[in-house]
Amino acid sequence: MRLSDLGEFAILDQAILPKARELGDLVGEDCAKVPISLLGELIISSDKGNVPLVWSLDDYAAKYDDMGWLTAIAGISDLATSGADPICATNNIIAPKDFLVKDLEDFVSGFCQALRNYGFQHAGGDLSEGNTFSVSATFVGASNVKSRARRKSVSGNVVAIGELGTFAAAFCQAKHHGMSSLSLNAAKLLTKPEIPFKLMSQVHKEGLVESATDASDGIHTAVKILSQRTQAKVTIDLERLPYTKRVLESSKMVGVQKELLAFAWGNWQPVLFISDEEWSRFQELISNEHVSVLGRYQYGNPSVEYTRNGQYVEFTPKNNEAFGENSYVSNRSLPFL
Repeated sequence: MRLSDLGEFAILDQAILPKARELGDLVGEDCAKVPISLLGELIISSDKGNVPLVWSLDDYAAKYDDMGWLTAIAGISDLATSGADPICATNNIIAPKDFLVKDLEDFVSGFCQALRNYGFQHAGGDLSEGNTFSVSATFVGASNVKSRARRKSVSGNVVAIGELGTFAAAFCQAKHHGMSSLSLNAAKLLTKPEIPFKLMSQVHKEGLVESATDASDGIHTAVKILSQRTQAKVTIDLERLPYTKRVLESSKMVGVQKELLAFAWGNWQPVLFISDEEWSRFQELISNEHVSVLGRYQYGNPSVEYTRNGQYVEFTPKNNEAFGENSYVSNRSLPFL
């Protein structure tokens, strides 16, 4: 059996996490939460740098500061969903000896620009020689909000902070009409995406979050992860999802379901379970933010089901998954394009 026979998530569940959990319970979520006496927790996450999808466009020249920014966002996004305060990050870089110094400088510049934007310090790392350019990074934050004892979800709302599918819609437009057709904000979605770091920290400190993760691999994967963590059944009504004008226009442009664009990976938005008891407080706190209500969750066998006009339907979102046929790492394209 090879990695491609299972795919990333099955590999984690079957081959990696069981062994790691034999050493303790720090693995299995977006970040490790390490208790530090009575002070709180260290929040730690590690990730690798991916080639930005925007590089695949014919009219866009590769810019390594984009990759540096995206590498930082991957880890910072994990810490955001855990409600961490920023501390520092390190990166380990492998580069061939003929790699341009300017490209390396641009990568580090983009990486540091993102760290500065979210309040992290750079704590060093390692630089070594290899056959291709690659990088991994580790991020450290802290929280004085003690993790609540894991409890079974009774019921509540599944929400995503921000609009759905904006990255995919912007990419579709750029692919068909060129980068020059995008507004500055739309172009930024492809080159320098942002995340609601401070908002997530506040939501956690107010004790409003049942569970949270980011949608870096797609909305469906994020919801499935939360369903498994909390032992909850999730129901999403596809007809009631908030589809933006841009998503609807891009859906027609490329000839795919609007749901596939809305659920696509690429948006670094948090997905949260908010219990019914905390819903009013949550709405007050985020009253000035755009929040997409995805559906409902309730205690039961972990599952994610879809309905349309009250009827259960078959729906298979396309998500990014390493070692699988939908992997961006393998084909550098959105799975549905």
